[in-house]
Amino acid sequence: MNKIGLFHVNLDLDYLKKIILEKEKDIINNYPPCGHDGVLTDGETGLGLESLTSRYFHFNVLEWEGVETLRSEIKRCYDTFTSTSQDIYVQCWANVMRDGEKINSHCHNHRSDLNIISGNLVIQSNEMSTYYEGKGIRNQEGVLTLFPGSVYHWTDTYRGKKERITVAFDVRTYKDWSEDVWDDAKYHWVKLPNK
Repeated sequence: MNKIGLFHVNLDLDYLKKIILEKEKDIINNYPPCGHDGVLTDGETGLGLESLTSRYFHFNVLEWEGVETLRSEIKRCYDTFTSTSQDIYVQCWANVMRDGEKINSHCHNHRSDLNIISGNLVIQSNEMSTYYEGKGIRNQEGVLTLFPGSVYHWTDTYRGKKERITVAFDVRTYKDWSEDVWDDAKYHWVKLPNK
């Protein structure tokens, strides 16, 4: 199995939960599901074309007000996970699941020549599991998981009265960002510079 990294982060989860739920309806109402060549997608998650996840191309959580600490925590965890320190480019979106929903098996990178790192930060959950190539990891609020973008991952069916809220993201080096991201999409990847 590919390397999986778990990191406890110091973030205001209540603020992130509040801002995601506030923006969810506006994003869904103002942007269509993502698509390419006329094919609409929810990122192969199974959450459907009415989900916030299906709008991942239209927003970047790291551009929102009050998320500076999230930016720095993603950079810190990435540097530790990869044992490097360099400029990185991040596309970051939010997922909101409700009772009875689940995320189907999918990966973020189908190309073996790219070194994309993907991540997931649990903001609110009921201790359900996320599976990485079949290995279940219990969701814990305030834990950020990093893994190679080629790793297939999915969740249990969510059961709970409150929403399950996560932030997901992909990280690319400058080389992979400049060569593989469509030109019309580059503007909404956020650069996290090496300090």
